[in-house]
Amino acid sequence: MNLTKFVVSIILLTSTFFSQANVSIAHENVNKQSVEAYTYEDFASYLGLTVEDFHKFTQTYALDNASPLQPSFIDIQNHPSFIEVQRYIALEEDAPGSLIVEVQSLFAKNQELLAEHMGMSVDEIEDLQTRFDELTRVTNQLQRNNQKERLGSSFSLSNSNDEIEVIVVTAKEDKLVETSSGIYNMHTTQIWDFGLSLDGGKGVSFTVEYRTPNGNYYGSQSWYADRFRVYNTSNIFCSSEHCSLNPF
Repeated sequence: MNLTKFVVSIILLTSTFFSQANVSIAHENVNKQSVEAYTYEDFASYLGLTVEDFHKFTQTYALDNASPLQPSFIDIQNHPSFIEVQRYIALEEDAPGSLIVEVQSLFAKNQELLAEHMGMSVDEIEDLQTRFDELTRVTNQLQRNNQKERLGSSFSLSNSNDEIEVIVVTAKEDKLVETSSGIYNMHTTQIWDFGLSLDGGKGVSFTVEYRTPNGNYYGSQSWYADRFRVYNTSNIFCSSEHCSLNPF
């Protein structure tokens, strides 16, 4: 598999807004172009957490693990199994299935540690993560829209922090089907590694573009990655006669 990176002007959505005392979010019945100021109490309530647990979760989930009070999460990027998968990718060879399962288990272990830390089941913590990720994306987009309205024509995406890279995955069709459908495989590890490097593991949305070995465009898809997991957040978008997959 060949991997190519290039830059386009897409808004980088991260979880850094939680460093502010008051932030902006909109209810479902509020126009997308308007925002209101909310507090930590509002976010905690939305997520079904106490304020104390909200801070506990965001400090553990969204930031680097720098506190001795937090679980000793596995450093997946520097784990021998993960490094071995990356070696196979560099050689454009298929990694053994047992190795992929081993890497996937590293993510599962970190999820278990996070769930135990929060006093939740794994299913409950995954639901909380998904709600938190969506809250992050929506809030940052609304903040960006609000800023654009205030600044008008002076607003631009010229700042390098507003640019996000797009990963281009070139592989055989069966591998693209696996990856874009969310089935964990060696290409998923590369997508996660790429996404994690964009914003230090805090959580980021980016685009994966798929191409066949002959260079034909196959489709593109939105993905999300943080230091606990990686998953696609949309169906694959196809605009070419060569695109035939629709995994959802």
